[in-house]
Order: sequence, then C-alpha cells, then structure tokens
Amino acid sequence: MPRIILSSKLKDSESIYLHDWIIQLIGSKFNVHIKQPLFPKVQKLIPKLRLGRHAILSSPIVSSSHHFLKITKFHNIDRFRVFASGRDDTCHILVEFTPKCVSDFERTNHLRITADTVNTIFIIGDVNLVYKRLSEVQQNWKLNLAIDSRLKSIPVLVINQCYVFDMDQIGTTKVFPYVYKHEKFLEIAFDN
Repeated sequence: MPRIILSSKLKDSESIYLHDWIIQLIGSKFNVHIKQPLFPKVQKLIPKLRLGRHAILSSPIVSSSHHFLKITKFHNIDRFRVFASGRDDTCHILVEFTPKCVSDFERTNHLRITADTVNTIFIIGDVNLVYKRLSEVQQNWKLNLAIDSRLKSIPVLVINQCYVFDMDQIGTTKVFPYVYKHEKFLEIAFDN
C-alpha cells in the first residue's frame, strides 16, 4: 500500500489549528490603507464569536484560521488594557486586549488573563485593526522594534473577545519574526 502524506504534515506545526493567516490578512489591509492620508481603524476585522453551549468547537469557528492565535508574551498592563504578542504558524503580531475582554475572560475562567496563559492558543473574536505609531508601541508594549523605515505606523490587533482553546502551552525552539519584519508582509504591504 502506498504511503500517503497528509498536507497538514508537509509543514512541521505544533497545532493543527494554527495556520499562517496574519501576513496575508494584515498585509493586504496595510497595502490599501498606506495609500490613504490617515490610517483608518478597521472594525470587525475578525467577526464576533456567537457562542452557545459547546459552540467553541462549532464548524464556523474551527474552520476559520483567523480565530486562532497563540499568545506568546505579555508586555504590559495599563488601565486594565493588556498588551501582548501573539502569533499564528508563521509570525508574531502585537495585540491589545481591551478592558472588557480582560474582564469577561477573567470572570468566565476564574483566572487572570496573564496567569499561566503564555503559549496558550486562544480563540479570538470581535477584533479590530488599528495602527499605532512606533512611540506608542515603545510606551505600551515596552518594545523597540527595528523595522523597515517605510513603516511609520504598524498594524495592531485590538481583541474584544477571547476564550482559551488549548492550554497545553507547548513551546517551540523555532524563532518567529514579527509580521512587520517579515519579507512576505513587506512585499504585500508595499506592492504598488
């Protein structure tokens, strides 16, 4: 009998739910927005989750890779906003959890959002895309990103809804760059 190699096994991945969606989604939005005089806020980049009992495993959520994000580091907390980094299967992106999101998460899970959740896969919903100046990134994320000089503002995900999906917290030795430094993102973002 011939060996069959599943397409999911062609790439070494720590979870079948993490896929590379950040570069394409954020890069294509950035490419459109950079031509405008001001960067707009993109409402509902990732739609709100409609959850009932056991709905976290519903087909619309599980089949959309945009809903899965692995939180890899918490950088800062300021006025109930939590600033973190998250990633898909390819790269990191900066994220901000809103006070409402943090409150809902902590009330539902009886757990601080920053406690024992590093390397946890979250299901995210009601996500907006905003652009932050590098000075805001340094202030809120306590991060100094050496990025392409053409990037005056960088895209950040503002998460209004999140749920724990997988708390196995599997780490990896593979290094993932931030989307802002990724060659494919820069190609998409600055494609004229």
